[in-house]
Amino acid sequence: MHIQQTKAESRATGGPQYYLHGVPSHVKAFLRARGACPVLLQTPYGIARSSFVAVGRDHKLSGGKVVAGRVGHDRIQGDQSIGEAIRYWYGLKPGHDFARVDLDVVIHKEDISS
Repeated sequence: MHIQQTKAESRATGGPQYYLHGVPSHVKAFLRARGACPVLLQTPYGIARSSFVAVGRDHKLSGGKVVAGRVGHDRIQGDQSIGEAIRYWYGLKPGHDFARVDLDVVIHKEDISS
């Protein structure tokens, strides 16, 4: 699975967007049934919460709530662009564009709030 940059030329209107591609069928089914779910980051030091939410193609976030709305793409949304966050995490220059980032996905059904 990977996120792929679209709309690179739209920096004036929020910057590039990154949609999910190559999503495994069991993950698509889970995401589309729920509408959205939190994105956790798995690091060598353990699992960490993030402000990001995976959102299915038939839903959107409105006022912090998941509502029906056909966007047409499975994606990751958050307080900032996932691309900008990746640039920050890896110390890349602002505005440095990359076309694709490969991801692994695991569905955590249990609560990890502790």
